[in-house]
Amino acid sequence: MKTMALGLALAACMACAPPSSWRRELSLGDRALHHGRYAEAEELLEAALKRAEGFGPQDPRLAESLSALADLYYARGEYHKAEPLYRRALEAAQRAWGPESPEASAALVSLADLLSVGGRGGEAEKLYQRALGAAEKDPRRLAELAQRPAHRGRPRLLAAPQAWLQARQEARQRSRPGLPLRVKFDLTVF
Repeated sequence: MKTMALGLALAACMACAPPSSWRRELSLGDRALHHGRYAEAEELLEAALKRAEGFGPQDPRLAESLSALADLYYARGEYHKAEPLYRRALEAAQRAWGPESPEASAALVSLADLLSVGGRGGEAEKLYQRALGAAEKDPRRLAELAQRPAHRGRPRLLAAPQAWLQARQEARQRSRPGLPLRVKFDLTVF
């Protein structure tokens, strides 16, 4: 009984913790991940996620925390642990920023990268198409998605967005105005 009360008090305290504690844990976890200190990164990123879960399901910090922890598991090759976190990060990004936001598109690309590496290219292509479809509504967002650097130190696994942009531009020059374009792009992993 005493242990349960202490656990509830600790959970309540974590939910009320200032955002700077969350930001500090996330930043230090990212830095540890970037420097290959995986055990330290895992501890910090899990703590940041616990804090973010206390902020509520609509809070953007939840999506950031889930994505950061998924990036750690991705970097360690623990894809089975990374995938559910990337999926939760996508849901959280869609709740926090909207389903067609740049953040949701980035979450789609992260999940697609993981699926592509795991040999699930068909699923990955559908997610890349969704991300590009959402970004297509605003040319600046499409260019941003195509130019997006590696996320949290992990290499960009797919050159598809840039190839897609080039193919789309060439197709527009050849097509009649007003007709929808369907451009298939190559999922080239390098």
